[in-house]
Amino acid sequence: VLAIDGRITVVNNIPHASGRIRFGASSHMARLIIEVMKREPSIRAGINFIYSPEIVRLLKRYASKNGWVVCPIDRTDEPDEIKDVEGASARWKVDKAFEITEGKLPKIIFEFGGVGKEDLSYIIGEDPIRVVKDMCDIAQRYIQTLKI
Repeated sequence: VLAIDGRITVVNNIPHASGRIRFGASSHMARLIIEVMKREPSIRAGINFIYSPEIVRLLKRYASKNGWVVCPIDRTDEPDEIKDVEGASARWKVDKAFEITEGKLPKIIFEFGGVGKEDLSYIIGEDPIRVVKDMCDIAQRYIQTLKI
């Protein structure tokens, strides 16, 4: 699985990849996409990004407008036997997402509440170009909310 090595940050108000694209750069994102592909083989791409109450509100509105399924995952529900094993959470998150959405494929997943875990948002889709276009549109809308 190809990923950006490191994070995407903001430099002079422009998103900037901190590293190059390479195979194996993001094992946690790779595990998530592979687990989703087991249920929905057409899904081949995703981006994980910041979680905040403002982002959640924006994403819920955006998803509703676009007919997307959104899924919140509370990591405090994650069983200890999964939490304690490095790399085991992806399967649990995907199973939980499909359980919460009653078998529907979520386009956007939020995860929060994990002790010692970063709260995150994910957007997934069939190909990287579509996912990036969706993410750029979301980012533009987010920037508009910041303007007074």
